Amino acid sequence: MSLDGRSSFIGASPASVLGGRIGLDYGKVGLYGGLYTLRRRIENLQSRKPGDTVYRRLGMTYASATFEYLLHKDPRWQFKIPVQLGLGVATRTLLRNGTPTETSRVPMVPLEAQICALYRLTRYLGISGGIGFRMANGGGPSYNGSIYSFGLTLFSGTLYNDLK
Repeated sequence: MSLDGRSSFIGASPASVLGGRIGLDYGKVGLYGGLYTLRRRIENLQSRKPGDTVYRRLGMTYASATFEYLLHKDPRWQFKIPVQLGLGVATRTLLRNGTPTETSRVPMVPLEAQICALYRLTRYLGISGGIGFRMANGGGPSYNGSIYSFGLTLFSGTLYNDLK
């Protein structure tokens, strides 16, 4: 079980993707399911004329399945390659003078690949980070881009075994 976060770009705007995941790992392979969303929607100015201002607001939410392969593990460090495939919705809203005038919801299929490092702080808690790329089929090119991630990991299996 872990909280998961990614920083990325939606169009040219920085974006934070937050989520959580739960799953199992066996040896060098991990399988997880998760839910992700933008921390806040992205707004970009489209046009400004006297008395008429138009913004475009972008958002996304998706569920995902993740496959991870463990490259290296020692008592403190782990290096993994996660590949994530999701299914969700990309949302675009036009705001004219602050009022929504047009909204579209488009199905999207994000595919993300990263290389990640995890450092075990204590027996039950670790921190992680990674870099990678997201391609989003169906959401439009605005949703493609580089990603960097951070996370906090609870080693629930270790905790469970110690409490038994």
